[in-house]
Amino acid sequence: MKIVRACVFTAAVWLACSGVGFPEDRAAAQKAALDSLSGAVSYSIKSPYSQAIDDVYLGYDKDGKPNLGAALRKFKTFQVVYALLVIEKQGEKFVVKNATIPDISLIDDKEKQDKVMKAASDFSGKTVKEASGMVRVDAVSGATPYYKSIYATFNLMAEKLTAYSSPDVIGKDVIDIWKDTYANFPPTNTDSMCDGKEPTIAASGTKAQDTSITDWTTDDIAAGDILRFNVDSCTTITRATLALKVTRV
Repeated sequence: MKIVRACVFTAAVWLACSGVGFPEDRAAAQKAALDSLSGAVSYSIKSPYSQAIDDVYLGYDKDGKPNLGAALRKFKTFQVVYALLVIEKQGEKFVVKNATIPDISLIDDKEKQDKVMKAASDFSGKTVKEASGMVRVDAVSGATPYYKSIYATFNLMAEKLTAYSSPDVIGKDVIDIWKDTYANFPPTNTDSMCDGKEPTIAASGTKAQDTSITDWTTDDIAAGDILRFNVDSCTTITRATLALKVTRV
């Protein structure tokens, strides 16, 4: 493959994905999360995300900006299940697109299933962030423990998702790309593909692209090559997406 373009944005990224294998016991919940990003051009995943949240997914528009977010969290109500929360950026605010329990069938009793799904549905359509700040579904005055548990779970996921989908941070960022064979893993600085022409967001910027990379040391990626991305320098920016457009030859 040949790299034909390099773009970098001040948006969250962990792992750019195209067909990722998951542990079988979480496959259904994770498939539901990926399906929820169907309106995105590309997506990234952090799995596991933290001790509190299992997975976080971000969907990006054609400009590389987050427009969808999804989170999965295992928690216990009547049974240990996964909660899935999906938010969508609408203008300057974030709205809950979907709140559900993908593996609700693990709860045997239909009446209990309905109670849990009713609590989750209380989040659908809610504005979770706008200029005035967070809008949360009340997890305190719920009448029963299972409602409180569900509300607390979805509130936590909404908070993390909106934080990672917030407006871009202005700053400077330089990212080098190191490439080597599997036998020589790990790549080091001497394996730089960029030859001093690293993808760079200039000072006080939010994005950049290089549409002609013929001045790189190489733009070829062979089967089995290992790519390593190194942040050479960074000011202010805390999260960035580096996207490579490649052509199969």
